[in-house]
Amino acid sequence: MAFFTGTTQVYGMAGATGVGKFNREDLSDLIVNISPTKTPFVSNVGRTEATAVLHEWMQDSLAAAALNTNLEGNEITFASASSGTRATNYCQILVKSVIVSGSQEAVRKAGKRSELAYQVAKQTKEIARDLEYACLQSTTANAGGPTTARQMEGVVGWVTTNGVDAGTGTVTVVQTDLEETVREVWNSGGDPDMILCHGFNKQTISGFTTGVTKNLDANDKKLVSAVNIYESDFGLMRIYPDHFIATDDIAVLQSDLWRIAYLRPLRLYNLAKTGDADKKALIMECTLECGDEKGNGMIVDTATS
Repeated sequence: MAFFTGTTQVYGMAGATGVGKFNREDLSDLIVNISPTKTPFVSNVGRTEATAVLHEWMQDSLAAAALNTNLEGNEITFASASSGTRATNYCQILVKSVIVSGSQEAVRKAGKRSELAYQVAKQTKEIARDLEYACLQSTTANAGGPTTARQMEGVVGWVTTNGVDAGTGTVTVVQTDLEETVREVWNSGGDPDMILCHGFNKQTISGFTTGVTKNLDANDKKLVSAVNIYESDFGLMRIYPDHFIATDDIAVLQSDLWRIAYLRPLRLYNLAKTGDADKKALIMECTLECGDEKGNGMIVDTATS
């Protein structure tokens, strides 16, 4: 196909890189961010207040049920009552910072009006992810010191009584592992309502042949293959795929036994202006409170692929 000699073309306007240097670049004003932002653990547990960097709370349990028979007119006897035990965890400081030059804030930008506002919004999502990550790790409480940051104990560190250890990291979890864990939790007095796991284990659970509920979308009449509800002999549990739990862990949790205790809830601070830039910091200080670890279970060291 021919064209008239002298026709001005994009190619004739190209710079050294082959891009039309005299033409406006095709830069979409829609900034796409595919990073996972869902935080199912933090979103489903309660919250409370911490008043010191070492957060303390009471744990207690009921006495075992027993045959309770008494004679008419019998004098009442008294047994020593349990006052419970004190549990502790250290508050961890989470920080995200933003610094934007005056020039960058002033220029016309693609996809956003304010660089500062965009970065603050992005960092807010990131600190929420960091909190979810911190809560689900196999960490132990660390008091810290002048040169060591304090660290909270995570769910995997708390839950020690119930569960299954696959042992090698090569064994794919099977339905009997999940059933055994749920049974142990129930025998310990727990009432689990939530299962958290990473992608491979979520797909494995979706392949179980019994006890699973697949969703039927009423709008398009299509069967959704992902299992969102697991029906055990001891009740229903919602299954959440979680990007921030270890890939070889499955947590079977009673959500109302967990709370995030905030010493300093998330707040945006304006930092001192020391040059031609604006500086801000997002700071949060909190810890994880476990009402009773025996009401939960863990399946650990599973295969991941």
